[in-house]
Amino acid sequence: MTLDELGPKWESRADALAPYAPAAAEAFRRAARELATAIAAGSSASLSLTEAAARSGFHADSIGRMIRRGALTNVGTPARPRVLVAELPTKPAAGVAHKRLRAATSTTTSPASAELTRDAVAGRIRRT
Repeated sequence: MTLDELGPKWESRADALAPYAPAAAEAFRRAARELATAIAAGSSASLSLTEAAARSGFHADSIGRMIRRGALTNVGTPARPRVLVAELPTKPAAGVAHKRLRAATSTTTSPASAELTRDAVAGRIRRT
């Protein structure tokens, strides 16, 4: 479920609760309004290259290159570029492939299939 889907869901819960618990229904409606306001404010927030690098996992120079290539919109000045939080890409966490390999070769699999998986990941199995 995304944040955009959460507000309408809370509104529908409020409608369902209204006949039985008006105070709870109002609390759901208020929370849905606050969420919509927070989403709107967050999508228009901008970050410096250093702040964007810390949030995205990319290096500040890489984000600068993305701006120059046109992949990201510069909402700052040419000398002090800024990017929108809503546009900011995120880099996959380091070590994800290693974790997938470890999960694929866990003790729940047979030793033979674990060996095949390791060989396939290492590129030692050729396609025929």
